[in-house]
Amino acid sequence: MAQQQTRPRVDTLNDGLFLTLRGINRNAGADMVHMVSLRLWVTPQLVITVHRLRVFVCEDLRAQIAQGNAAPSAARLLAWITENLIDRIEAVSVDLEKQADNLEKRVYDLGTLHAPALAALHRNVIKLRGHIGPVRAAPTDLARTPSPLIPADLRHRLRDNANRPTRSVDEMSEVRDRLHTLTTHLDLTNNNGWGATVTCWRLSLRFSCRLRL
Repeated sequence: MAQQQTRPRVDTLNDGLFLTLRGINRNAGADMVHMVSLRLWVTPQLVITVHRLRVFVCEDLRAQIAQGNAAPSAARLLAWITENLIDRIEAVSVDLEKQADNLEKRVYDLGTLHAPALAALHRNVIKLRGHIGPVRAAPTDLARTPSPLIPADLRHRLRDNANRPTRSVDEMSEVRDRLHTLTTHLDLTNNNGWGATVTCWRLSLRFSCRLRL
């Protein structure tokens, strides 16, 4: 649980489960598309969480427990944690998709060029897509694990948690392709503008040469 490098995973050990999950980095000054790691040790009566960076899902969980609104079992608490981590991933992917919509409107409908904003958004989409791909592993393995910790009536909920990152990856792939098309459009537009400038310069040069003759 104290390893420097982690990847999403689920392992069974005696009567417990060890999990490594990842979530959106909402810490001040951090790039939100970079992930924070959350490690958990889960037994029938105990859930231990370890994280090096602040994980806001854990703070929300503490607030719920303080209000007397805790999950009735360790397995359902684990399901709640995975769902809320994925909720935040989906919220960021939706926000990036909206940003792509706005850039397309600016370029195609209004004719305004925002190449720096496009490049930054394109990088964030590519980063997020690469990071949320592995996120699918832990919820998928958790839904399949034969551990008695996971009751049968909870497995469909965990399978849905596993499918949601897959949908986010597909959405980010679509946004990435749209931004690539938009970049190509801007490149062609800029190249055409440069070509027109060169042509005008050549005509001016010819005209000035004739005058000297």
